[in-house]
Amino acid sequence: NYPARIGNTEFGIQFSAAKLDLSRTRNIPEADADGRPQDFIGAYVQQASITFPQFWNHDQPNSTGVITGRNLLLGTGGLSGTLALEAKTVGTLTPVLKVRFGDNFQVSLDSFSVTFRQNVITKSEILGTLRLPGVTDSAGNPADVRIDIHIREDGDFDVTASENQGFSELRVGDIFALTITALYFGKSDSDFY
Repeated sequence: NYPARIGNTEFGIQFSAAKLDLSRTRNIPEADADGRPQDFIGAYVQQASITFPQFWNHDQPNSTGVITGRNLLLGTGGLSGTLALEAKTVGTLTPVLKVRFGDNFQVSLDSFSVTFRQNVITKSEILGTLRLPGVTDSAGNPADVRIDIHIREDGDFDVTASENQGFSELRVGDIFALTITALYFGKSDSDFY
């Protein structure tokens, strides 16, 4: 349970309660519980965390996020467990991560969690905000676009993008004016909508 740096990056990693399974005739209990075959080869990590580099321009008051992994089983048969973005300390307000890239592009995540069972997503929750250069709300201010993403087991997904004030008004002469407050798109089987 010692923090370390990942390669030559500023990302930090720490994990605890790890087990390595190299036997082709007997599994660790976590592999059996996940329904892995007896010849499973891999590792189990009960708790892992990855911290972000400072060059991402995130600071303690606005960005207290850490990537966590819980009950991760990796090896023969794929990945099982939960990967999430969480606050470093309990009771931290959202967003848990706020990153600026340049002056006008900003991303914040309020919630990010994906649970896998043998490489299949069984549960997901991704909520956040984008601020994109040139995108304004109906009052002419930079638009804070709320993003809500859900990914399903079969790879299908739904994405909702919304802005409380609505996006800049679209006008067609004196015929009509349209203010969009939300956009919704996704994938179902081989169809996009």
